[in-house]
Amino acid sequence: MLDRALVVSELQTGASMMEQLVPEITTHVLSYLDYPSLSRLSMTNSLMRKAANDDNAWKALYYKVVEKEILNLGFLIFGA
Repeated sequence: MLDRALVVSELQTGASMMEQLVPEITTHVLSYLDYPSLSRLSMTNSLMRKAANDDNAWKALYYKVVEKEILNLGFLIFGA
Protein backbone atom coordinates (compact mmCIF):
# COMPACT_ATOMS: atom_id res chain seq x y z
CA MET A 1 0.00 0.00 0.00
CA LEU A 2 2.88 2.35 0.69
CA ASP A 3 4.16 2.02 -2.89
CA ARG A 4 0.76 2.99 -4.28
CA ALA A 5 0.65 6.01 -1.98
CA LEU A 6 4.09 7.03 -3.21
CA VAL A 7 2.98 6.77 -6.84
CA VAL A 8 -0.16 8.79 -6.15
CA SER A 9 1.84 11.50 -4.37
CA GLU A 10 4.28 11.68 -7.29
CA LEU A 11 1.39 12.04 -9.73
CA GLN A 12 -0.04 14.85 -7.66
CA THR A 13 3.24 16.79 -7.74
CA GLY A 14 2.94 17.14 -11.51
CA ALA A 15 5.72 14.75 -12.45
CA SER A 16 5.35 13.62 -16.04
CA MET A 17 5.12 9.97 -16.99
CA MET A 18 8.60 10.18 -18.51
CA GLU A 19 9.98 11.45 -15.22
CA GLN A 20 8.47 8.50 -13.37
CA LEU A 21 10.27 5.84 -15.41
CA VAL A 22 13.18 3.95 -13.92
CA PRO A 23 16.55 5.15 -15.30
CA GLU A 24 17.14 1.99 -17.34
CA ILE A 25 13.91 2.46 -19.28
CA THR A 26 14.60 6.15 -19.78
CA THR A 27 18.05 5.33 -21.18
CA HIS A 28 16.53 2.75 -23.52
CA VAL A 29 13.91 5.23 -24.76
CA LEU A 30 16.56 7.89 -25.33
CA SER A 31 18.65 5.46 -27.36
CA TYR A 32 16.14 5.87 -30.20
CA LEU A 33 16.68 9.63 -30.47
CA ASP A 34 18.92 11.34 -32.98
CA TYR A 35 21.38 14.11 -32.10
CA PRO A 36 19.00 17.10 -32.55
CA SER A 37 16.23 15.39 -30.57
CA LEU A 38 18.54 14.43 -27.71
CA SER A 39 19.89 17.98 -27.60
CA ARG A 40 16.39 19.49 -27.57
CA LEU A 41 15.25 17.11 -24.85
CA SER A 42 18.09 18.31 -22.64
CA MET A 43 16.60 21.82 -22.78
CA THR A 44 13.12 20.89 -21.53
CA ASN A 45 13.71 20.62 -17.77
CA SER A 46 16.37 19.69 -15.26
CA LEU A 47 15.41 16.01 -15.00
CA MET A 48 15.39 15.54 -18.78
CA ARG A 49 18.67 17.46 -19.01
CA LYS A 50 20.19 14.99 -16.57
CA ALA A 51 18.79 12.02 -18.53
CA ALA A 52 19.84 13.43 -21.92
CA ASN A 53 23.35 14.20 -20.67
CA ASP A 54 23.84 10.65 -19.41
CA ASP A 55 26.84 8.94 -21.02
CA ASN A 56 24.77 5.90 -21.97
CA ALA A 57 22.39 7.97 -24.09
CA TRP A 58 25.29 9.48 -26.03
CA LYS A 59 27.07 6.13 -26.35
CA ALA A 60 23.97 4.64 -27.98
CA LEU A 61 23.82 7.54 -30.42
CA TYR A 62 27.54 7.29 -31.16
CA TYR A 63 27.31 3.57 -31.90
CA LYS A 64 24.35 4.11 -34.23
CA VAL A 65 26.25 6.78 -36.17
CA VAL A 66 29.49 4.77 -36.32
CA GLU A 67 27.64 1.61 -37.40
CA LYS A 68 25.95 3.53 -40.20
CA GLU A 69 29.27 5.01 -41.34
CA ILE A 70 30.95 1.59 -41.33
CA LEU A 71 28.14 0.16 -43.44
CA ASN A 72 28.42 3.08 -45.86
CA LEU A 73 32.19 2.65 -46.06
CA GLY A 74 31.80 -1.07 -46.77
CA PHE A 75 29.37 -0.27 -49.54
CA LEU A 76 31.82 2.19 -51.10
CA ILE A 77 34.78 -0.19 -50.86
CA PHE A 78 33.10 -3.41 -51.91
CA GLY A 79 30.28 -1.99 -53.99
CA ALA A 80 27.89 -4.40 -52.35
